[in-house]
Amino acid sequence: MQNKPPNLSDEENRLIQFIASVVEALNSQGHSPGDKEKSKPAWQRFLETAGGVALVTVLLGGILGQCVTGKINEGMKERENHQADVKAYNDRVSDAAKSYLEQEQQVVRRTYELVGKCVSDSEDIMGITGEEFDPSLYEGQSRKDIQKLRDDIREEYNASDKQWRSEGVSLGLLMSYYHNGNMNVVASWRDAKDSIDAYKDCAEGQLRRHEKEQIFFKEEDIKSACSVEKQKVRDALDNLTVILENARLDALKKWETPPQ
Repeated sequence: MQNKPPNLSDEENRLIQFIASVVEALNSQGHSPGDKEKSKPAWQRFLETAGGVALVTVLLGGILGQCVTGKINEGMKERENHQADVKAYNDRVSDAAKSYLEQEQQVVRRTYELVGKCVSDSEDIMGITGEEFDPSLYEGQSRKDIQKLRDDIREEYNASDKQWRSEGVSLGLLMSYYHNGNMNVVASWRDAKDSIDAYKDCAEGQLRRHEKEQIFFKEEDIKSACSVEKQKVRDALDNLTVILENARLDALKKWETPPQ
């Protein structure tokens, strides 16, 4: 039994078998003259004519055309499926990237807000050791107001210090988590945290000296106090910002790798 060509209907297969038998008959019979020629079936004599050959050519061309068209359509379908897969992948990447950026930015924003609050409150706590905050220079309600301001600044510092101690470590862990444990992020955050701790310790030391010696410092002395520690905070935060941006770009590049 002859094998059926793939992707053809039963009718097309029967037609191909018929044409094959015709071709085989043509090859075996040759072109004998006389009675032998007359003994051939009418359909065979027709196929041996120019018109018959043309008919066979048209039929074969039609079948081959259908095969080629089928292959082309199959290839187009595969390309469409691949394009659909790529689009679905890109959509997933876009959603994941958006979610990552939103959560990562929330963590970074919380971190920088807390850092800014700690630095600002540390400056304020050193500020109340200055001469302008000396209650003895004021009288009546003004003295009460300056004393209340001193108390408010100390309370604000204590609140931010408590928040820093409770959230500083957790924010570092969150930054590591949202950057896939990137060691550059971990190290740069550790440096930033250490520099902030050192600056806060310096500010508290200034306050303790003020309270112990009962002296108020000149403005230029306050500005120069802890200046080295403050510069280290700035440098560490600048480095942290660069590291975080690089880590964010690296993560996005990994997500944007197209499927194979």
